[in-house]
Amino acid sequence: TPVEYYEDEGVWLKRDDMFEIYGVRGGKARSAYQVILELLKQGYKTIVTAGSRQSPQCEIVSFICESMGVDCKLFMPFGGDTSVITNIKNNSHTEIIRVRPGYNNIIVARAREYAENRGCGYVPFGMECARNVEVTSEQVRNIPMECSRVVVPVGSGMSFSSIVTGMSKYGIEKPLLGVRVGKDPTKIINEYAFGLDLMDYEIVESGVDYHEPVEAYVGGYNLDPIYEAKCFEFLERGDLLWVVGHRV
Repeated sequence: TPVEYYEDEGVWLKRDDMFEIYGVRGGKARSAYQVILELLKQGYKTIVTAGSRQSPQCEIVSFICESMGVDCKLFMPFGGDTSVITNIKNNSHTEIIRVRPGYNNIIVARAREYAENRGCGYVPFGMECARNVEVTSEQVRNIPMECSRVVVPVGSGMSFSSIVTGMSKYGIEKPLLGVRVGKDPTKIINEYAFGLDLMDYEIVESGVDYHEPVEAYVGGYNLDPIYEAKCFEFLERGDLLWVVGHRV
């Protein structure tokens, strides 16, 4: 996916949101598509995943399954409808199963249990799997030599881990700043980020609640309000901001 330079801000955007499949975009769409394809090849007829009410993963899995004519079950917390839920409500192959209390560990456990008991294919919460790292790590290859630092929003930690792995694999020696927007990603990063011990990196708190949207632009590009927009205040001239995805 391309890298774009915005001269007024002096900032590059890695536009991984420009990968598109079945109407959904971004690195998570690429990884989810690969995982779903493999599950279908294994003979599964129904796909199950879990996510928050703001989860782009639930939206992505729903639209991919809808386009492929595959049933899917989404485990999400109780609560008011969000743009994600509104977008997928008309997908005829999707069933949203609400869980209370809606803590991540509970909705993930319920989704896994459902998939195991009913013989369904399971797409890991946060795309937590080696296949995600493998396909996303290749995207580092066009990071421009001129940029001084790479900045990325950190939710589950899988995109951050993939970038670390790719930079290590291809010898890209630049500082990496992760802006944490969700739960503590340390466990996942330590498990999946190959070469982390050799990386000049820092992870900082966004200072904004995960569910609180933020409005920010680089040039005319509207950053995602839950993820990339929360990196904006940390950007400096010469940085590359990794745009992980784009909502429907």
